[in-house]
Amino acid sequence: MAKATQYYQKAADMGDARGYIGLGNMSQFVQKDHQKAMQYYQQAAKMGSALAYRILWQMYELGQGGVKRDTVKATQYYQQTMQAYKKAGDSGDALAYVSLGLMYSEPHRPSDHPDYPKAMQYFKKAIDMGEPAGYYALAEMYRSGQGVKADMKIAGQYYQKSCDLGFQGACWRAKRYGATPKSEPNHANNNEEADKYLDIAHKAYDEKNYSKAVQYLQKAVEMGNSSAFYNLGSMYEHGKGLSQDYSKALEYYQKAAEKGDNEIKAAAYSNLGSMYQNGRGVAQDYSKAVAYYLKAKDLGYAEAYLNLGYMFEHGQGVPKDYSKTLEYFKKAIEVGNSEAKAAAYSNLGSMYQNGRGVAQDYSKALEYYQKSIDAGGGSAYVNLGVMYYTGEGVIQDYRKAAEYFQKAANMGYAEAYSSLAYMYENGRGIPKSTQKAQEYYQKACDMGDKDSCASLAKMHP
Repeated sequence: MAKATQYYQKAADMGDARGYIGLGNMSQFVQKDHQKAMQYYQQAAKMGSALAYRILWQMYELGQGGVKRDTVKATQYYQQTMQAYKKAGDSGDALAYVSLGLMYSEPHRPSDHPDYPKAMQYFKKAIDMGEPAGYYALAEMYRSGQGVKADMKIAGQYYQKSCDLGFQGACWRAKRYGATPKSEPNHANNNEEADKYLDIAHKAYDEKNYSKAVQYLQKAVEMGNSSAFYNLGSMYEHGKGLSQDYSKALEYYQKAAEKGDNEIKAAAYSNLGSMYQNGRGVAQDYSKAVAYYLKAKDLGYAEAYLNLGYMFEHGQGVPKDYSKTLEYFKKAIEVGNSEAKAAAYSNLGSMYQNGRGVAQDYSKALEYYQKSIDAGGGSAYVNLGVMYYTGEGVIQDYRKAAEYFQKAANMGYAEAYSSLAYMYENGRGIPKSTQKAQEYYQKACDMGDKDSCASLAKMHP
């Protein structure tokens, strides 16, 4: 911790607001000196740090960090957070415009409502500066119908632009929603009829009409469409629209890898690696998993970097090597889309939280978890919930833990439902409710969490 403090102090002495934020986090969560932490955060805010304003806003919004809940001050800091993002964007930071747009499209305050026109305005500003995340954010609005009429064709075009600018995770979405990469024409799948079938299948999938999606994917497969092979493999793997069949999934992924362009190959290799890693349809074989992940990595697939980082972290198929883990997680941040970045930031946060391969540093963990959340990730909410539940590196706060678990549950995380169920069962941070506990244990159980199934059984002897 002493080394971390020295590092932050040096950064602060050089006029870097991040140094003051780091010192504030150390004072807040390690030394438990809330007054000193507030001074550091305020100093960083005076230097125009949007993150510092954001921290101050959340402190007053929730009444945390030694301050009483004050909605007036919270509103003030919330507005200053947005102003700081705007100023940074106006000074050339395109990602600040994206962050500002996300605050308008997904408000973090219950009292606020989305302002989609404003969000779109700032995403377009980021686009004008050549920021691929701006294209990706705009594609998400058209895909989900936020503030605009849902239009998969336009979404596909924006995903493609994001892909062309290096957002690799946007590439498979571009393919899914009908766009074809400019840099790599899809000669293997130039059958117009097959592409029409594929488009119908994608639309049916989005409408959760899985049987119809399977029907048209099979038609496209008969015409040799590699995207259809890949997607049908996914349907077999997850049992959507047909009976779950890992051997069939394996077969279709292998054909996709043989027939597809680099993007399809990379995704198929990654999924094959996952099947060997987890022993789905094949004997568990970490070495083969690593081999497939390396093939996907060589094609620039961000998810492969994440998976390789995990393999080196746990010594699966390779010697345990935390330096390699850090290298691969950081590479995923460098080449990945927002989804990959979110996962990598969360994983890095976990390493700093638990001192795996790095000196334990709760301040760094919190920093990475916040970056993961800013990128749209949900696993960081789970990790933050655990920290606040246990009081590890932060002041123990069951209510805040429940809030984070709820955010993660809303994003479909089984462990979050399980944690909330336990809190409802025991009345920790939230009113005790047997009905809610059973409901959340059931949700987690349905998602494959065996411990939740067992807890549910105990509640129904």
